[in-house]
Amino acid sequence: MQMTEPNPRVRLKNILFTTDFSPASDTAFPYAVTLARWFGAKLFLAHVVPPGTDANVEGACQTAKRKMATYIESHPAKDAVCDPIVEVGDLDGVISSVIEQHSIDLLVLGTHGRQGAKKWVLGSKGEEIFHLATCPVLTVGPKVTPKPVDFEDWKPILFATDFSDASLHALPYALSLAEENQASLILVHQVALASPDRNWQEVAANWQARLRALIPPDAGLWCSPEFVVGMDFPAAGIVQVAAERSANLIVMGVHLASPSKVAGHFHWSTAYDVVCNAHFPVLTVRA
Repeated sequence: MQMTEPNPRVRLKNILFTTDFSPASDTAFPYAVTLARWFGAKLFLAHVVPPGTDANVEGACQTAKRKMATYIESHPAKDAVCDPIVEVGDLDGVISSVIEQHSIDLLVLGTHGRQGAKKWVLGSKGEEIFHLATCPVLTVGPKVTPKPVDFEDWKPILFATDFSDASLHALPYALSLAEENQASLILVHQVALASPDRNWQEVAANWQARLRALIPPDAGLWCSPEFVVGMDFPAAGIVQVAAERSANLIVMGVHLASPSKVAGHFHWSTAYDVVCNAHFPVLTVRA
């Protein structure tokens, strides 16, 4: 059985919030502010202006800077330190550059969460950032209700795993945030649909044992771990368990994605399906 190493504490010094000034961004902003205040992190607010002719870009930049100033004024960050960024370029390239330049520890974004053909007709860049960002990403999907946010309310926390290396890369974040917030932790694994002749109770017991092995021995001092094994399509099963347990945060790993995969059919990934359907923010950690 695989045992975890002692749990490292998550440190957030620089948080990046991307905005297109849409309602989806408005819903996500309180989460960025709350995390910045809790961890004492600096908060960067970024808006990217698409490239175009020199005259168009100059005017678009001036408009974007005015919108950013208005946005900051109308969206109080309380005592969080905010640094606005308006740059021109392709969204993924600019965001990647900002993440590297400012040593960003976490990216926060809101997404419309469009799926299937409708998503591509209407256009959406949220998933591209979601998969290509080199830092963890907190994504606030379309089914998250706009509301005031307090870090102390982010409990319980659900960690979803398929036991891949990418998935387990996110475990320290789930453990650390649960410990930071004294939150109960729900570990979930969805088993592929089994053949009729398999003993489900035995299968479930074996997977539950593997989930238990992920928890440090001292976890009982700061959380009450629960181990859930289901048989469902992964995204649907994760969202259902989160709803049944009233989870307020879902944590999961995502596999390394290249730009070519994002541009193709990689949008059917489990993590993005969870983002599109969950009523809670989803923290993804890329391997």
